[in-house]
Amino acid sequence: MPETRTDSSSINLLVVSAGLPAVIGGPTTATVEACLAVHGNDVSVTLVAATRDDPSERAAIDRLRTAGVRVRTFPLAGLARRWSFGFRLAVWLLAAPRRYDVLHAHGAWTFTTLVALVAAKLHGRPVMLTPHESLTDFDVAKSRLPARAAKRLLRRVYVRAFDVVVCASQLEHDDSLRHQRGRAIVVPHPVPSQQRVIHPRQEGPLRVGFLGRFHPKKNLALLIKALPNSALLRVAGDGPSAVRERLRDLAEEVGAEERVEWLGFVGRVDRRAFFESIDLLAMPSAYESFGLAAAEALAAGVPVLVTRRVGVASLVTDHGCGFIVEPVVDEVRRVLTDANDLGERAARTQHAARELDPRTYAAKLSRVYRGLVASPRRYTPAVRRAAS
Repeated sequence: MPETRTDSSSINLLVVSAGLPAVIGGPTTATVEACLAVHGNDVSVTLVAATRDDPSERAAIDRLRTAGVRVRTFPLAGLARRWSFGFRLAVWLLAAPRRYDVLHAHGAWTFTTLVALVAAKLHGRPVMLTPHESLTDFDVAKSRLPARAAKRLLRRVYVRAFDVVVCASQLEHDDSLRHQRGRAIVVPHPVPSQQRVIHPRQEGPLRVGFLGRFHPKKNLALLIKALPNSALLRVAGDGPSAVRERLRDLAEEVGAEERVEWLGFVGRVDRRAFFESIDLLAMPSAYESFGLAAAEALAAGVPVLVTRRVGVASLVTDHGCGFIVEPVVDEVRRVLTDANDLGERAARTQHAARELDPRTYAAKLSRVYRGLVASPRRYTPAVRRAAS
């Protein structure tokens, strides 16, 4: 059944995603939260997504539909999953823009985003991109030479073709667009408000938490090596079995096996209990354009340890709600050993939480959508001011 506007004052928004499984990490979670944040009186959201029959993906779709977001899915299988390629999806996307005021694609290096861009241009609709780190130098550099060259070329095309690029942090903005002029704004991803964790620092070992995929850039191995004897580590996450075994072996090698607890993947509904069980969330990553796990911890009232190459580090610096470190074993160990003012830092997380509030995100994006509809296909100073 075609989607039609029921209220002429409402922006009819089409959000395009290559997939929604939570196990992929922050980008899919942020996409879902963005849809939930902006859907309301001023914006009516339809999400079209390639799907992979993943349980966490089905849960996300149910949550969106319960909130009133229309969801159109196109199941993928086999090799088509890697690039979210689907013929039926492409046909639908190429015809869809005439029913919408604005298109907003999430993720850069996917078939869905490329088709959304082409479709928007064919129908004369404004189109936006939230790249989720994929336009950064960090992401481009980790590709092999042919793909790296292709990404650099496509990045130049994207920053000229998309009407607005929404970066989640100043770090992502600078690393994506410093070599060229781009129509970009900085708006942190929305992090759902929740009951804050308020508990005094317990006597005994410092309880450090890690939340995320077992990806090399997240430096979980470094954190295990840096774990002082006075601390415990609760690891919420998972990865390939070979990586998981290497990390367990490492914990044994450094004599920390009795102080590291492996929780496995912790879904959205269990995050609250996880945050209640730790004193500090550690994200010593080599790079995170945003750092959703750290942002979730701040929203829950838990101070964080992050590196300067994590997007939310600016919030930590501005509000004193955690620690900024270099990803070096000795420095991380020193901070974990001396972390004795966590109560004060935890109190300051409320200031960071306000900046991450979904209502803040919704207000800024709604103004940007309206600015684009009023002045389609032109990135104007008014649109930039709308996100300020």
